[in-house]
Amino acid sequence: FVFTDLVLTPRSGRLVRRLLPRLDQLEETALHTSLTQNNLNLNYYAYDPGEFMAVLGLMNYCTTVARKA
Repeated sequence: FVFTDLVLTPRSGRLVRRLLPRLDQLEETALHTSLTQNNLNLNYYAYDPGEFMAVLGLMNYCTTVARKA
């Protein structure tokens, strides 16, 4: 399973959920938990905050590779 996406940083997750409760954004720690619960082992995980998001510190652009356990 290979994908890239924007994920909320753990620090900003609570704030964003309070301000925008209908925004369905995945928090970084929830992503790792979800992969484990679905029998996927994380083989590669890298993130890059990007230029705009680095200033805000709200989201990271992640690249992930997971394999079936």
